[in-house]
Amino acid sequence: MIMKYDSSNAQLAGPPLKRIQRRLLESDSEAYLTRVEWHHLAGDIIGFYPKSDEERERVDRFIDHCITRAREKRRNALGITSKAAAWRYIEARLAKGNGENRGFGNLEIKYGRYGPFVPSFGAPDALYYFTDELEKEIINRFLN
Repeated sequence: MIMKYDSSNAQLAGPPLKRIQRRLLESDSEAYLTRVEWHHLAGDIIGFYPKSDEERERVDRFIDHCITRAREKRRNALGITSKAAAWRYIEARLAKGNGENRGFGNLEIKYGRYGPFVPSFGAPDALYYFTDELEKEIINRFLN
């Protein structure tokens, strides 16, 4: 639930010097690692209240770390961020014509009641041939 108002502690502390969106943190407890006073603000934001230059520097490094981590998660050469996205990518490529085996291996696909899956036994319904090592690594990360 997104807060509509700043927490009462944040209202008492006044306006924060640094802010970060909560979605960039893995959990609220991660903000404790800065060892700087922080409070929940309206709009799902966390505000930091550093009292010295050292604390301000720690908060800046923490915010940079969180933003960089979020960008790395989003940045994916294929745009695949989930198992469902990996299957959509494969289905789109199969619909266009997958081509031939280029030596990067393949992925066996079987179609079941709830959609495609990687079979553990039996003959596959389709084969998806990887076009390069990066594609193979990214797809296998989500499907295997």
